[in-house]
Amino acid sequence: MSPIFSHTFEGQHEVALWQFADESFAVTYGAETHERIPYTEAATRLGSALMHAAACAGLITGESA
Repeated sequence: MSPIFSHTFEGQHEVALWQFADESFAVTYGAETHERIPYTEAATRLGSALMHAAACAGLITGESA
């Protein structure tokens, strides 16, 4: 099975979103995996992982990074 979305910031781990036949989702980021989660949780975890990876790649700066 292939992810329906994936992105890798330079020098960082891949962030990927997967969807299962039962319409649940999985989000993977490096060694971290969250499986069989609902849409809203997947959206939150995907956004968080993407922002963390972007911050680690030096693309986000400021107090919250």
